[in-house]
Amino acid sequence: MLVERPLPRLSAIKTIAMIVSAIIVPASFGLMAVHYQSHFLVVLSALVLIAVVTALSYLYFHRRRCPKCGGVLTFREEPIGNSKRARCLQDCLSCQITWDTGETYEYDAAA
Repeated sequence: MLVERPLPRLSAIKTIAMIVSAIIVPASFGLMAVHYQSHFLVVLSALVLIAVVTALSYLYFHRRRCPKCGGVLTFREEPIGNSKRARCLQDCLSCQITWDTGETYEYDAAA
């Protein structure tokens, strides 16, 4: 039997570090592009901005590790009563904890 706990939010320091790195890395390429007047660096800075924002949003919103033991989390959805709503859960089989993400969604029962 898995124990159910709410999934803790990321710390403010990690969130701020992600935001700062998402700003600093592309901005440095942009400043180099202006300084050297290079169209290649302008395009490169745009691509780096897209890549950094995509990678950081993936890491921020799609957790794959257990906050307690660092084990791999597996996604599971659980229907809420007889409604068309389900909640998103992540299970850690190493420490036998079900982490509740706090997210719910509606699904189509016919699909």
